[in-house]
Amino acid sequence: MRFRLVQTLTETDVKNSFQIPPEWMPIAPESVGQGQTQLCVTDESGFFWEFWCVKTHESNQPAETAKSQAHFESEGWLRFVNFKGLKAGDRVVIDVVENKFRGTKLRLRAQNVLDDDEDDNDGR
Repeated sequence: MRFRLVQTLTETDVKNSFQIPPEWMPIAPESVGQGQTQLCVTDESGFFWEFWCVKTHESNQPAETAKSQAHFESEGWLRFVNFKGLKAGDRVVIDVVENKFRGTKLRLRAQNVLDDDEDDNDGR
């Protein structure tokens, strides 16, 4: 199964933490411990990035019907944002692409708001 998901970044995404959209939940890793799991990705240049992915459930719903929510913790995410020079309005693209050398299954690309083609390979 191949996924490609695109998200336009908000001020909160670039200043605090990245809220994972609900449609991304199928590719979010299962949580370990206190609802957190380490997410390792590569970017379009092959650089290795680590984020903590935190999953939560709506507490007022029964477990079987509760909607999951998740976000990337700020430390690793903001390192990525700063390195890529991202700002609100820019986009991130996540692809399920296995990198056996790095041991990752996800590729995270940054796209400037001026990029016209989501299928190109020239992210930052």
